[in-house]
Amino acid sequence: MTERHIYLIRHGTPAFPHDKRHFYSRTDYDLSELGKEDARLMAIRLKDMLTLPFHFYTSPLLRSRRTAEALTAIWPEAGAPTPVPDLMELSMGDWEGMLFSDVERMAPDAFALRGIDPALHTPPGGESHEACQERVYRAIEAIVRSTTHDVVIVAHAMVNLIFLAKVLDWPLTGLRARAQPYGSYNVLRLTASGYEPVILGRMPTDAPSEAKIRHLQHAYRMYASVRQHTAAVRELAVSYAEAVNRKRRDTGAPLIDIPLLAAAADLHDIARGEPQHAKAGAAILRYEGYPEVARIIGDHQDLPEEKIEALDESSLLYLADKNVLEDDVVGIESRFNDSYCLCDSDKSRAKHARRKEAALRVEASLRAVLS
Repeated sequence: MTERHIYLIRHGTPAFPHDKRHFYSRTDYDLSELGKEDARLMAIRLKDMLTLPFHFYTSPLLRSRRTAEALTAIWPEAGAPTPVPDLMELSMGDWEGMLFSDVERMAPDAFALRGIDPALHTPPGGESHEACQERVYRAIEAIVRSTTHDVVIVAHAMVNLIFLAKVLDWPLTGLRARAQPYGSYNVLRLTASGYEPVILGRMPTDAPSEAKIRHLQHAYRMYASVRQHTAAVRELAVSYAEAVNRKRRDTGAPLIDIPLLAAAADLHDIARGEPQHAKAGAAILRYEGYPEVARIIGDHQDLPEEKIEALDESSLLYLADKNVLEDDVVGIESRFNDSYCLCDSDKSRAKHARRKEAALRVEASLRAVLS
Protein backbone atom coordinates (compact mmCIF):
# COMPACT_ATOMS: atom_id res chain seq x y z
CA MET A 1 0.00 0.00 0.00
CA THR A 2 1.26 3.49 -0.87
CA GLU A 3 2.31 5.46 2.19
CA ARG A 4 -0.19 8.17 3.10
CA HIS A 5 0.06 11.30 5.20
CA ILE A 6 -2.32 13.78 6.77
CA TYR A 7 -1.29 17.44 6.77
CA LEU A 8 -3.04 19.39 9.53
CA ILE A 9 -2.67 23.14 9.02
CA ARG A 10 -3.57 25.97 11.36
CA HIS A 11 -4.93 29.04 9.58
CA GLY A 12 -2.88 32.23 9.37
CA THR A 13 -3.02 35.16 11.78
CA PRO A 14 -6.57 36.62 11.91
CA ALA A 15 -7.49 40.27 11.40
CA PHE A 16 -8.66 41.04 14.92
CA PRO A 17 -10.70 44.21 15.44
CA HIS A 18 -8.55 45.31 18.41
CA ASP A 19 -5.46 44.35 20.45
CA LYS A 20 -7.34 43.39 23.60
CA ARG A 21 -7.34 39.75 24.66
CA HIS A 22 -10.72 38.20 23.99
CA PHE A 23 -12.40 34.85 23.48
CA TYR A 24 -13.05 33.90 19.88
CA SER A 25 -13.87 30.68 18.06
CA ARG A 26 -16.73 30.94 15.56
CA THR A 27 -16.42 34.70 14.94
CA ASP A 28 -15.67 34.80 11.24
CA TYR A 29 -12.47 36.85 11.05
CA ASP A 30 -10.59 37.23 7.79
CA LEU A 31 -6.80 37.04 7.64
CA SER A 32 -4.64 40.01 8.60
CA GLU A 33 -1.81 41.13 6.33
CA LEU A 34 0.51 38.96 8.42
CA GLY A 35 -2.00 36.13 8.10
CA LYS A 36 -1.95 36.45 4.32
CA GLU A 37 1.83 36.08 4.47
CA ASP A 38 1.40 33.04 6.74
CA ALA A 39 -0.93 31.52 4.15
CA ARG A 40 1.39 32.28 1.22
CA LEU A 41 4.42 30.75 2.94
CA MET A 42 2.39 27.68 3.91
CA ALA A 43 1.20 27.30 0.34
CA ILE A 44 4.78 27.37 -0.94
CA ARG A 45 5.81 24.76 1.63
CA LEU A 46 2.87 22.49 0.86
CA LYS A 47 3.51 22.65 -2.87
CA ASP A 48 7.09 21.60 -2.17
CA MET A 49 6.03 18.65 0.02
CA LEU A 50 2.97 17.33 -1.81
CA THR A 51 2.41 15.52 -5.07
CA LEU A 52 -0.82 15.36 -7.02
CA PRO A 53 -3.39 14.03 -6.50
CA PHE A 54 -4.32 14.70 -2.87
CA HIS A 55 -7.54 15.39 -0.99
CA PHE A 56 -8.11 18.96 0.22
CA TYR A 57 -10.46 20.09 3.03
CA THR A 58 -10.98 23.16 5.16
CA SER A 59 -13.01 24.52 8.03
CA PRO A 60 -15.81 26.70 6.59
CA LEU A 61 -14.64 29.69 8.66
CA LEU A 62 -13.16 32.48 6.56
CA ARG A 63 -9.66 32.52 8.08
CA SER A 64 -9.23 28.82 7.25
CA ARG A 65 -10.73 29.10 3.77
CA ARG A 66 -8.45 32.03 2.93
CA THR A 67 -5.42 30.05 4.13
CA ALA A 68 -6.45 27.05 2.01
CA GLU A 69 -7.16 29.22 -1.03
CA ALA A 70 -3.57 30.46 -0.99
CA LEU A 71 -2.48 26.99 -2.11
CA THR A 72 -5.00 26.95 -4.95
CA ALA A 73 -3.79 30.40 -6.00
CA ILE A 74 -0.22 29.22 -6.63
CA TRP A 75 -1.14 25.65 -7.64
CA PRO A 76 -4.49 25.63 -9.49
CA GLU A 77 -4.16 21.90 -10.17
CA ALA A 78 -4.63 21.30 -6.44
CA GLY A 79 -8.26 22.31 -6.84
CA ALA A 80 -10.54 24.10 -4.44
CA PRO A 81 -10.77 22.85 -0.85
CA THR A 82 -13.99 21.24 0.36
CA PRO A 83 -15.50 22.96 3.43
CA VAL A 84 -16.39 20.56 6.26
CA PRO A 85 -18.63 22.07 9.01
CA ASP A 86 -17.31 19.65 11.66
CA LEU A 87 -13.85 21.15 11.27
CA MET A 88 -14.97 24.46 12.82
CA GLU A 89 -13.20 25.66 15.96
CA LEU A 90 -14.30 24.62 19.46
CA SER A 91 -17.25 26.84 20.39
CA MET A 92 -16.84 29.43 23.15
CA GLY A 93 -20.60 29.77 23.61
CA ASP A 94 -21.75 32.81 25.57
CA TRP A 95 -18.16 34.01 26.00
CA GLU A 96 -17.68 34.44 22.24
CA GLY A 97 -16.22 37.87 21.51
CA MET A 98 -16.01 38.89 25.18
CA LEU A 99 -12.88 40.49 26.60
CA PHE A 100 -10.93 38.44 29.13
CA SER A 101 -11.29 41.31 31.58
CA ASP A 102 -15.10 41.32 31.24
CA VAL A 103 -15.40 37.55 31.74
CA GLU A 104 -13.09 37.72 34.76
CA ARG A 105 -15.30 40.38 36.29
CA MET A 106 -18.54 38.55 35.44
CA ALA A 107 -17.50 34.98 36.34
CA PRO A 108 -14.22 35.08 38.34
CA ASP A 109 -14.24 31.41 39.42
CA ALA A 110 -14.97 30.07 35.94
CA PHE A 111 -12.39 32.41 34.43
CA ALA A 112 -9.79 31.22 36.96
CA LEU A 113 -10.48 27.56 36.12
CA ARG A 114 -10.17 28.25 32.43
CA GLY A 115 -6.93 30.12 33.11
CA ILE A 116 -5.49 27.05 34.82
CA ASP A 117 -6.43 24.88 31.85
CA PRO A 118 -9.15 25.41 29.20
CA ALA A 119 -10.17 21.76 29.51
CA LEU A 120 -11.31 22.35 33.11
CA HIS A 121 -14.24 24.62 32.28
CA THR A 122 -16.72 24.87 29.39
CA PRO A 123 -18.26 28.33 28.96
CA PRO A 124 -22.07 28.52 29.15
CA GLY A 125 -23.49 27.43 25.81
CA GLY A 126 -20.03 26.37 24.68
CA GLU A 127 -18.51 23.07 23.65
CA SER A 128 -16.51 20.80 25.92
CA HIS A 129 -13.16 19.46 24.84
CA GLU A 130 -14.63 15.95 24.88
CA ALA A 131 -17.53 16.91 22.60
CA CYS A 132 -15.20 18.75 20.22
CA GLN A 133 -12.87 15.75 20.11
CA GLU A 134 -15.72 13.39 19.23
CA ARG A 135 -16.93 15.73 16.46
CA VAL A 136 -13.49 16.35 14.94
CA TYR A 137 -12.27 12.77 15.18
CA ARG A 138 -15.44 11.50 13.51
CA ALA A 139 -15.05 14.02 10.68
CA ILE A 140 -11.37 13.35 10.00
CA GLU A 141 -11.77 9.58 10.27
CA ALA A 142 -14.57 9.77 7.70
CA ILE A 143 -12.28 11.74 5.38
CA VAL A 144 -9.44 9.26 5.79
CA ARG A 145 -11.66 6.21 5.22
CA SER A 146 -13.24 7.68 2.09
CA THR A 147 -9.99 8.71 0.39
CA THR A 148 -6.92 6.98 -1.05
CA HIS A 149 -4.23 9.69 -1.25
CA ASP A 150 -2.64 12.23 1.08
CA VAL A 151 -5.06 14.50 2.91
CA VAL A 152 -4.64 18.24 3.57
CA ILE A 153 -6.87 19.83 6.23
CA VAL A 154 -6.82 23.54 7.09
CA ALA A 155 -8.46 24.15 10.45
CA HIS A 156 -7.85 25.65 13.89
CA ALA A 157 -5.57 25.31 16.90
CA MET A 158 -7.97 23.40 19.13
CA VAL A 159 -9.30 21.28 16.26
CA ASN A 160 -5.76 20.20 15.42
CA LEU A 161 -4.63 19.71 19.01
CA ILE A 162 -7.73 17.83 20.13
CA PHE A 163 -7.44 15.49 17.14
CA LEU A 164 -3.73 14.96 17.84
CA ALA A 165 -4.58 14.24 21.48
CA LYS A 166 -6.98 11.53 20.36
CA VAL A 167 -4.67 9.76 17.93
CA LEU A 168 -1.40 10.26 19.85
CA ASP A 169 -2.89 9.45 23.25
CA TRP A 170 -2.31 12.85 24.84
CA PRO A 171 -4.45 14.04 27.76
CA LEU A 172 -6.90 16.83 26.98
CA THR A 173 -5.37 18.87 29.78
CA GLY A 174 -2.13 20.65 28.98
CA LEU A 175 -2.83 21.14 25.27
CA ARG A 176 -2.20 24.87 25.55
CA ALA A 177 1.50 24.14 26.16
CA ARG A 178 1.83 22.28 22.84
CA ALA A 179 3.02 24.31 19.85
CA GLN A 180 0.36 25.24 17.29
CA PRO A 181 1.08 28.83 16.21
CA TYR A 182 -0.81 30.65 13.47
CA GLY A 183 0.29 29.36 10.08
CA SER A 184 1.91 26.17 11.40
CA TYR A 185 1.53 22.60 10.20
CA ASN A 186 1.59 19.01 11.42
CA VAL A 187 2.26 15.85 9.43
CA LEU A 188 0.98 12.43 10.46
CA ARG A 189 1.85 9.17 8.73
CA LEU A 190 -1.00 6.70 8.40
CA THR A 191 0.03 3.24 9.56
CA ALA A 192 -1.74 -0.09 10.00
CA SER A 193 -2.19 0.68 13.68
CA GLY A 194 -3.18 4.35 13.42
CA TYR A 195 -1.24 7.61 13.14
CA GLU A 196 2.47 8.29 13.58
CA PRO A 197 3.75 11.86 14.12
CA VAL A 198 6.29 13.13 11.59
CA ILE A 199 6.17 16.90 12.19
CA LEU A 200 4.29 18.75 14.93
CA GLY A 201 3.66 22.48 15.25
CA ARG A 202 6.26 23.76 12.81
CA MET A 203 6.20 26.89 10.71
CA PRO A 204 6.75 26.48 6.95
CA THR A 205 10.11 28.30 6.94
CA ASP A 206 13.15 27.78 9.17
CA ALA A 207 13.42 31.52 9.86
CA PRO A 208 10.58 33.98 10.44
CA SER A 209 10.02 36.78 7.96
CA GLU A 210 10.76 40.39 8.85
CA ALA A 211 7.04 40.93 9.51
CA LYS A 212 6.87 37.88 11.76
CA ILE A 213 9.99 39.02 13.65
CA ARG A 214 8.32 42.36 14.36
CA HIS A 215 5.16 40.56 15.42
CA LEU A 216 7.07 38.34 17.86
CA GLN A 217 9.00 41.29 19.28
CA HIS A 218 5.70 43.05 19.95
CA ALA A 219 3.90 39.95 21.25
CA TYR A 220 6.65 39.19 23.77
CA ARG A 221 7.06 42.85 24.77
CA MET A 222 10.67 43.39 23.77
CA TYR A 223 11.46 46.91 24.96
CA ALA A 224 12.88 49.47 22.52
CA SER A 225 16.28 49.35 24.25
CA VAL A 226 16.41 45.56 23.84
CA ARG A 227 15.40 45.81 20.17
CA GLN A 228 18.16 48.39 19.62
CA HIS A 229 20.67 45.98 21.14
CA THR A 230 19.47 43.03 19.07
CA ALA A 231 19.53 45.15 15.89
CA ALA A 232 23.17 46.05 16.54
CA VAL A 233 24.00 42.39 17.20
CA ARG A 234 22.23 41.40 13.99
CA GLU A 235 24.20 43.90 11.90
CA LEU A 236 27.52 42.68 13.30
CA ALA A 237 26.62 38.96 13.09
CA VAL A 238 25.48 39.30 9.47
CA SER A 239 28.72 41.12 8.57
CA TYR A 240 30.68 38.19 10.04
CA ALA A 241 28.55 35.70 8.10
CA GLU A 242 28.93 37.53 4.80
CA ALA A 243 32.70 37.58 5.21
CA VAL A 244 32.83 33.88 6.11
CA ASN A 245 30.59 32.94 3.18
CA ARG A 246 32.80 34.83 0.73
CA LYS A 247 35.73 32.65 1.85
CA ARG A 248 33.73 29.43 1.99
CA ARG A 249 32.34 29.76 -1.52
CA ASP A 250 35.89 29.27 -2.76
CA THR A 251 36.41 26.13 -0.67
CA GLY A 252 33.01 24.44 -0.87
CA ALA A 253 32.60 24.53 2.92
CA PRO A 254 29.04 24.85 4.31
CA LEU A 255 27.72 28.40 4.11
CA ILE A 256 26.23 30.31 7.01
CA ASP A 257 22.42 30.57 6.72
CA ILE A 258 22.19 34.36 6.90
CA PRO A 259 18.36 34.69 7.17
CA LEU A 260 18.42 32.16 10.01
CA LEU A 261 21.27 33.97 11.79
CA ALA A 262 19.63 37.36 11.29
CA ALA A 263 16.34 36.18 12.77
CA ALA A 264 18.09 34.59 15.74
CA ALA A 265 20.02 37.80 16.33
CA ASP A 266 16.87 39.93 16.22
CA LEU A 267 15.14 37.62 18.71
CA HIS A 268 17.99 36.37 20.89
CA ASP A 269 16.93 38.51 23.85
CA ILE A 270 13.19 37.90 23.49
CA ALA A 271 13.18 36.60 27.08
CA ARG A 272 15.53 39.25 28.50
CA GLY A 273 14.83 39.57 32.21
CA GLU A 274 13.91 35.91 32.66
CA PRO A 275 16.22 33.57 34.61
CA GLN A 276 18.42 31.73 32.10
CA HIS A 277 17.02 33.98 29.39
CA ALA A 278 18.75 32.09 26.56
CA LYS A 279 16.96 28.86 27.45
CA ALA A 280 13.71 30.76 28.02
CA GLY A 281 14.07 32.45 24.63
CA ALA A 282 14.75 29.11 22.95
CA ALA A 283 11.57 27.71 24.51
CA ILE A 284 9.57 30.63 23.10
CA LEU A 285 10.89 30.08 19.58
CA ARG A 286 10.22 26.34 19.75
CA TYR A 287 6.66 27.13 20.84
CA GLU A 288 6.35 29.55 17.92
CA GLY A 289 7.36 26.82 15.48
CA TYR A 290 10.98 27.78 14.74
CA PRO A 291 13.21 25.05 16.24
CA GLU A 292 16.31 26.05 14.25
CA VAL A 293 16.11 29.63 15.50
CA ALA A 294 15.49 28.25 18.99
CA ARG A 295 18.67 26.17 18.81
CA ILE A 296 20.80 29.22 17.98
CA ILE A 297 19.20 31.40 20.64
CA GLY A 298 19.67 28.67 23.22
CA ASP A 299 23.44 28.76 22.58
CA HIS A 300 23.97 32.52 22.83
CA GLN A 301 24.66 32.70 26.57
CA ASP A 302 26.84 29.61 27.02
CA LEU A 303 28.25 28.37 23.74
CA PRO A 304 28.77 24.57 23.62
CA GLU A 305 32.40 23.56 23.37
CA GLU A 306 31.94 21.78 20.03
CA LYS A 307 30.66 25.01 18.42
CA ILE A 308 33.49 27.30 19.50
CA GLU A 309 35.63 26.56 16.46
CA ALA A 310 32.78 25.57 14.15
CA LEU A 311 31.94 29.09 12.96
CA ASP A 312 28.28 28.32 12.47
CA GLU A 313 25.19 30.43 13.15
CA SER A 314 25.42 29.81 16.91
CA SER A 315 29.07 30.82 17.28
CA LEU A 316 28.71 33.94 15.12
CA LEU A 317 25.69 35.13 17.11
CA TYR A 318 27.61 34.44 20.32
CA LEU A 319 30.60 36.43 19.12
CA ALA A 320 28.52 39.36 17.91
CA ASP A 321 26.57 39.51 21.17
CA LYS A 322 29.80 39.50 23.18
CA ASN A 323 31.11 42.48 21.19
CA VAL A 324 28.04 44.68 21.66
CA LEU A 325 27.20 46.67 24.78
CA GLU A 326 23.67 48.06 24.60
CA ASP A 327 23.68 49.15 20.94
CA ASP A 328 27.38 49.97 20.55
CA VAL A 329 30.11 47.68 19.20
CA VAL A 330 32.75 47.99 21.95
CA GLY A 331 34.78 44.77 21.65
CA ILE A 332 35.06 41.71 23.88
CA GLU A 333 37.31 43.30 26.52
CA SER A 334 35.04 46.29 27.13
CA ARG A 335 31.90 44.16 27.05
CA PHE A 336 33.20 41.77 29.69
CA ASN A 337 34.80 44.50 31.80
CA ASP A 338 31.38 46.15 31.99
CA SER A 339 29.60 42.99 33.13
CA TYR A 340 32.28 41.83 35.59
CA CYS A 341 30.82 44.02 38.36
CA LEU A 342 27.70 41.83 38.29
CA CYS A 343 29.71 38.79 39.41
CA ASP A 344 29.16 38.37 43.14
CA SER A 345 30.64 34.92 43.80
CA ASP A 346 33.52 32.68 42.78
CA LYS A 347 31.07 30.61 40.74
CA SER A 348 29.74 33.59 38.78
CA ARG A 349 33.27 34.92 38.18
CA ALA A 350 34.36 31.53 36.86
CA LYS A 351 31.36 31.45 34.51
CA HIS A 352 32.16 34.97 33.37
CA ALA A 353 35.73 33.93 32.59
CA ARG A 354 34.56 30.86 30.62
CA ARG A 355 32.21 32.99 28.52
CA LYS A 356 34.94 35.51 27.77
CA GLU A 357 37.39 32.76 26.84
CA ALA A 358 34.81 31.23 24.49
CA ALA A 359 34.28 34.60 22.80
CA LEU A 360 38.02 35.09 22.32
CA ARG A 361 38.38 31.60 20.86
CA VAL A 362 35.53 32.18 18.40
CA GLU A 363 37.13 35.50 17.44
CA ALA A 364 40.46 33.72 16.84
CA SER A 365 38.71 31.10 14.67
CA LEU A 366 37.02 33.84 12.65
CA ARG A 367 40.32 35.66 12.10
CA ALA A 368 41.96 32.42 10.99
CA VAL A 369 39.25 31.79 8.39
CA LEU A 370 39.31 35.35 7.08
CA SER A 371 43.10 35.72 6.98
